[in-house]
Amino acid sequence: YVMMSFRVAYYKINYPEAFYATHYTVKLVDFDADLFIKGKEAILAKWIEIDRLGNNATTKEKNLMTLIEVVYEMYLRNIRLLPVDLYKSDPKKFIVTRDGILPPLASLQGVGTSAAQNIANTRQESSFISMDDLRERAKVSKTVIDILKNHGCLNGLPESNQLSLFSAVSSLEI
Repeated sequence: YVMMSFRVAYYKINYPEAFYATHYTVKLVDFDADLFIKGKEAILAKWIEIDRLGNNATTKEKNLMTLIEVVYEMYLRNIRLLPVDLYKSDPKKFIVTRDGILPPLASLQGVGTSAAQNIANTRQESSFISMDDLRERAKVSKTVIDILKNHGCLNGLPESNQLSLFSAVSSLEI
């Protein structure tokens, strides 16, 4: 155990981004990307909220508390956690980038690993033209689309494959 502690400390000090990315990948089931990208203040507020529950905290909240401590420490070390990206995020692994740590698609609560894998496989074929296209080609539920939309992954992506008759007419008049 002592040797393992030294190894963990070595990587945590000398390769902090890789350490955090690996740690979060192992703890993917409990990771909440929506909460953790909000920054130190939001994380600290959640920490206090769970701490006040004491023994009444659920197992999921206790597991989240452990992650909150590590993510808060990461932010204190000025390492950024990026928002999940529809095209760049891996389905299940955290990626170290120049700008910070990029969470996987499955780090969003409600996006399972199979849905994340389907999205990753489908996006390799071609870009998505709409949210409907994403839902149909990746075979994901409306709930997953809503989660991705709320997180900001689908910004700029139209809802439907169909063009609006009014936008087509107005573009002809110009």
